[in-house]
Amino acid sequence: MKRKVIALILCLISVLALAACGSSAAQEDKEELVDADPSTWGPEEHTALADAEAAAGIEMGIPDAIGEYSPTAFLTWYERAYIDAVYTDGEGNIAAHVRKAAGDEDISGDYNDYSETSAQEIGGHSVTVKGEGGKIMTAVWADGGYSFSVSVDGGLTADELAGLIAEVK
Repeated sequence: MKRKVIALILCLISVLALAACGSSAAQEDKEELVDADPSTWGPEEHTALADAEAAAGIEMGIPDAIGEYSPTAFLTWYERAYIDAVYTDGEGNIAAHVRKAAGDEDISGDYNDYSETSAQEIGGHSVTVKGEGGKIMTAVWADGGYSFSVSVDGGLTADELAGLIAEVK
């Protein structure tokens, strides 16, 4: 009987020791994440454009609305000159994005293959437009050292896009 009790106690001690080692490893993983490069943390959400501009170190001009959609969130990335104005419908569903970032690459985040893609001159900018069925889903252009993009669920007409591009700074 004594042997069984001692064996049980030794097993319990072994289990507790293994559990302690596991929690130590998990704690180290959390510390590594905290000490990791902040640029890998993901976006920071702001409720006001002015706050996003301060965080990103750039100014941005956007339309007050895109159709019936309003800007409700502004995303920035740690120490990166980038702002994503997120437009939502009345129920909070994301319907459009207007983005600005330092550089001249495509910042739209739209990786869909569209049947219609072309370069157009709009408002003095060479704009790459992508869409289907005569609707423009995404537009990308560069100006003054910055990249811009507009993406709208359901698409835009060429005239609607021209109006938006005139407002985006």
